[in-house]
Amino acid sequence: MLTYPKDNIPDVRLNALKKILAKEEFNVEGIRGRAPAAADLCMWCIAMNIYSSVSRKIEPKKKKVAELTAVLDAAFKVLREKESELDIVK
Repeated sequence: MLTYPKDNIPDVRLNALKKILAKEEFNVEGIRGRAPAAADLCMWCIAMNIYSSVSRKIEPKKKKVAELTAVLDAAFKVLREKESELDIVK
């Protein structure tokens, strides 16, 4: 589970997971009473669903941050060049 590719879960698998999570009998406490080891797996499935949902929402924001960081870096480069030119003039 530690090496599971949580950032690349296919939509088909997520849709199947959501159907399972929607079932009333799929809850941690109910499962813990019948099979304690399976309760941890249940929690992991719930966590992967939440993680995937959040990850998909913030992915466009991460890309935008990367784009704006590149623009900022370019602006700072120009600023440094202009400051060095100004130092020469002084």
